[in-house]
Amino acid sequence: MNAIRKFAAGLALVGGLLIVLCAFMITIDVLTRLFVGRIYLNSFELSRLMFAVAVGLSLGYAAVERAHIRIDVLIQGLPAAVRTGAGILAYISLGLLGAYLALRGADLFLHSWRINARPVANVPIRLWVPQGAWLVGLMSFAAISIFVAAVATRHAFARRWRDAEALVGTPSIREEIESSSPER
Repeated sequence: MNAIRKFAAGLALVGGLLIVLCAFMITIDVLTRLFVGRIYLNSFELSRLMFAVAVGLSLGYAAVERAHIRIDVLIQGLPAAVRTGAGILAYISLGLLGAYLALRGADLFLHSWRINARPVANVPIRLWVPQGAWLVGLMSFAAISIFVAAVATRHAFARRWRDAEALVGTPSIREEIESSSPER
């Protein structure tokens, strides 16, 4: 599980760096427009593409860290087996959603590759390049979600509810506070 966490964290780090790069490019375009009267980097078009890649690359990390939004008011009072089953079902659903998005993303990537598609703006990049990176993120999201569900299912069959809930359960208030503390 640690290798999956590190892999997901690495992809999320790349996504975060892309967002920082977007901010840097936008700043340069704003300043050049202000002082020179024109933009040089086409940061609007590039940042849209880069943001999609950043989100795709970060979804798997959110799954591993149990950071996806849930409505857990009803779940909290139920027995551990039911809570774990609901969490496993939620992660299977995330994996299936990720697989569907990856399938549609693969169609888009292959179509862009076949026709050698370019962005509408004058940007020196083929669309399949960011679409391919986005697709890697979607595929990793699907695989990570299904893997987490499988490991949690193994724990559940062994009746290790605490271990299963640590993977797919809703984080407790204490876990949320500890994960947001600066010492982490």
